[in-house]
Amino acid sequence: MKTIRHNITLNFEQSGAGPAIVFIHDNENNCAISDPRFVALIKAGFRIILTNLRGLTRDRESTVDDLTGDAVTLLNYLGIGRAVILGIGRGGCVLLNLLEKHPERIVASSLVIPPTLAKNLHRVAGRKGLLATLRNGSAAPLLRELFSAEPAKPAAMPELTEIPALCTWLDQITNRPQQPGKSGLALVADLQLPLLLIDTPPTGRRWRQLLGGRLRSFNGSLLALLDLLVPTESEEFDEEAYVESH
Repeated sequence: MKTIRHNITLNFEQSGAGPAIVFIHDNENNCAISDPRFVALIKAGFRIILTNLRGLTRDRESTVDDLTGDAVTLLNYLGIGRAVILGIGRGGCVLLNLLEKHPERIVASSLVIPPTLAKNLHRVAGRKGLLATLRNGSAAPLLRELFSAEPAKPAAMPELTEIPALCTWLDQITNRPQQPGKSGLALVADLQLPLLLIDTPPTGRRWRQLLGGRLRSFNGSLLALLDLLVPTESEEFDEEAYVESH
């Protein structure tokens, strides 16, 4: 834990050496790098950073931009140019804002959210007005709709039972030459790193991977929505054609 930004204390723990994997979460009790679920990643040659920034659960005054600035400052402080970033719970809000405003800092990313938030995302993903707003350059409506009403209960750290597969995906990412114009999300799709991990209800499997590279349960809307958060040189977006095809 270090005070590194305008007298703001940012909470983090790190271990390992090599390409960086940053977990932005909203539960200070998750900052335990010695947890066995991270050991395989550390031994595989990755640098693991766990952070809830200035305390996402307790802090109700900071804006998303404030927290995003914290995340960028933490990367700078740790000497990390680009990282694989996983946003857990309210950390997903920070991740979405990073994708919109600082895509150059992200090699690949995944959102980790509870089922209630997944249902919300499903509900709003194909909304015509929201897609148009996103296309015009702002993710604020999405962030406000998805995260403002979410209960304060912190999200648990994912079990990451598929650690061997995650190690393989990350190894491919770090060893693939970067191509000009390639966004982090494009690399995620190419390498099948899951875009979305959903915390399942207690009665089912604790975690399941719904999305890996190609979407299977959101009818294509989620990928299109997330893709709009990353500025690209793509051809003109035909909103009506998109809505009709989805």
